[in-house]
Amino acid sequence: PQNPDNNAVYQWSPSTYLSDTNIAQPTFSAGQSILYTVLVQAGTCFDTLLQQVNVPVLSLQLPADTLLCEEATLALDAVYSPINASIAWSEFIDFSQLLNDGPTDSDILPFIDIPTTFYAEIDVSGCTLVDSVQVQMVSFQTTIEGDFAVCEGDATSLQVLNPNADFIYTWAPSALVLSGQNTSTATVTVPESMYFSVQATYGNCTAIDSVFVQISALIATDITATASPSVIVQGQSSQLNAQPNGYTYTWEPSTFLDATNVDAPLSTPNQTITYYLTVTDGECSGMDSVTIRVVEFVCGPPSIYVPNAFTPNIDGVNEKLYVRANNIDRLYFVIYDRWGEKMFETQSLAQGWDGLYEGKILPPDVYTYYLEAICEGGSTYFDKGNITLIR
Repeated sequence: PQNPDNNAVYQWSPSTYLSDTNIAQPTFSAGQSILYTVLVQAGTCFDTLLQQVNVPVLSLQLPADTLLCEEATLALDAVYSPINASIAWSEFIDFSQLLNDGPTDSDILPFIDIPTTFYAEIDVSGCTLVDSVQVQMVSFQTTIEGDFAVCEGDATSLQVLNPNADFIYTWAPSALVLSGQNTSTATVTVPESMYFSVQATYGNCTAIDSVFVQISALIATDITATASPSVIVQGQSSQLNAQPNGYTYTWEPSTFLDATNVDAPLSTPNQTITYYLTVTDGECSGMDSVTIRVVEFVCGPPSIYVPNAFTPNIDGVNEKLYVRANNIDRLYFVIYDRWGEKMFETQSLAQGWDGLYEGKILPPDVYTYYLEAICEGGSTYFDKGNITLIR
């Protein structure tokens, strides 16, 4: 009933497929076509209403999945019922683009040049049924991934694009196949630039494709990275160079370089660094490395520095006097008071003066130091001066 009386009594018959037989508007679900009777009682008044529910029985039969040896035009026809159903053909599961001429056109005649799945859908009053036909193609599923180059003496992988697991793939020359014979992916050894082929077989269909594998002119053992000069003083530059010429280059890390993808970048490092070079032609690649050593050959200031004052006043700041130096092989450092008495001496950069003498706190004053140093490479440095002790 469209406008049920909530005070009335309802009785539906039969109860089949109904959610409730004693309410005005029960729900019908998951059933077949059926005629219902509802008895309505309001007080002493009775009435009987009829409700027909129609459930269309859909049937759709499509041709079996098909295998083509090569490109061809293929007729596909659908058999369906009921005859008043509308039909749609498409290559898309959402039927966004239709292939048939209208809702009564049950057959299509597509040209097949790649493996394709075709979908058909019938519709009766919003009730739909979908089925599909797969069309495989041996020739399309025998194409080897394009021509390429490999390193001399390397093994390489050959692969069929869009392979079919039901096909048998036979690779040739078979003597060079290391693994993967009768599959869509084979590992082969390549002694020289040459052709490899694969034959696909399925049922009465066969197809053949080939690929040319070229030996790269890039030989990994010929790749070298050099630096000129390889030993520099901090602040100087070194010219890097990659061999052989005419390829793609990558230098890592990029630190201190003016470029990373050229054969001859310039490096200006402030510390010793090792660069790693990768050379590639797109398929074959190799690596080498080179180290630039950064040293400080200046045996004296600013490489060697003695502070002119320090404050051993137990505040935790500037409590000891140290000689600051780099690349020192040997050191002798001594401090005297104004009367020439030795207050402190050391041969280690790690040992500093704390302003004490024989455990006693010295008063603020000006002291004299004398320094001898032998730097890396044998250069010597002598220095003397004054140090102010501040408390």
